Amino acid sequence: MIDGNPCEVPWDAVQGISAGRVRMDNEMWHLALAADIDRQGSARLVIVTEADRIWARFTQILPQVFPCVPSVTTWGPQALTASEPVSLYDRPSDLPRMRGTETRLQ
Repeated sequence: MIDGNPCEVPWDAVQGISAGRVRMDNEMWHLALAADIDRQGSARLVIVTEADRIWARFTQILPQVFPCVPSVTTWGPQALTASEPVSLYDRPSDLPRMRGTETRLQ
C-alpha cells in the first residue's frame, strides 16, 4: 500500500533500500526496511517491518532481485544495533531501466 491504497511497484522503480529498526507499540525493536521508490516521477518511501505480512517474502526475494543485497541474516543483526540506517542498495545513476520488470511486489 502507498498512501493507504493497494498498488504494485515494478522493481526498477526501487532507487534505494536501507535497513534499520523501529520501536513498536510493545516497546520492542523490530527490523525495518525502507525502499526509496520513484514511480512515474513521484517519489515515495515505503517501509516494511517485521510485523508486516509481507516481511518474510520481501526479505527472501530481495537478494534474488538485487544480487548485491545480502540475506536478512547478514544485515539484520547490524541493523538492530546500528544508530543509523544501513544502506543495502543504491541504484547507480547510469543504470538503465531493468528488463523483466513485470515481476512486481504487491
